Amino acid sequence: MTVARHSFARYGYHGTSVDSIVKEANLSKGALYWHFKTKMDLYRAVLEAEVDKIKAFFAPTEEDMCCKPIDYLINKGGEFFGCIAVDEEGIMLWMNLWMEVRRGNEQISKMAQELSESLMQDMIDMVKMAFPAVSSGAGRLSPKELALTLSSCFEGISKNVGLRCNVDQAKRSWRFVVERLIEGGRSYAA
Repeated sequence: MTVARHSFARYGYHGTSVDSIVKEANLSKGALYWHFKTKMDLYRAVLEAEVDKIKAFFAPTEEDMCCKPIDYLINKGGEFFGCIAVDEEGIMLWMNLWMEVRRGNEQISKMAQELSESLMQDMIDMVKMAFPAVSSGAGRLSPKELALTLSSCFEGISKNVGLRCNVDQAKRSWRFVVERLIEGGRSYAA
C-alpha cells in the first residue's frame, strides 16, 4: 500500500501502472490481484486509508472534549497543516483525485463523491455537537452548510501549504476563517 500510495500521489491514477507498483514493491502481479481485483480497487483502498487517517486525526479525545469547540477546531486544523508540510503525498493524492473528477472520469467521480460524503457526515455531526445554535434562527447556516463552508475553506488553505503560504500563515488564516464563521467580527468595510 505504501508503494501504491506513493505512485498514485506522484503520478496520478492514469500515470501509475500495476507493473510499476509490483516492481517497486517486489511483489508478483498475482499477489497484488489476490488482494485487489483491479487497479481501481487498489486506488480506492489507498484513498479509503487516507480518509480513515483524517477521521482518526480529527476524532476528539476525552482531553479535547474539555476545551472550547472553536479552540479544538482551530488547533486541530493547525496541527493538520503541519502534517501536510511533512507528508506532501497526502495532499497530492487529493489533488490528483480532484483533477480526475474534473476530467470527467465517472468511476473516479463516483468514488470521490462517496469518500467526500463520508468525511462530510463526520464534519456535520461534529458541527451539530459543537455548535448547537448553528441551525437556529433566520439567516444562519444549517449544520450541513456550515460544515461545507468550513471544509471548503480548510481544503483551500491545505492545498496552498508549501505553495503560497507556510504552516504558520495557514494556521493564521484558518484561525481567522473559523473565528469569523463561528463568532463573527467587525466588518472590514469602513
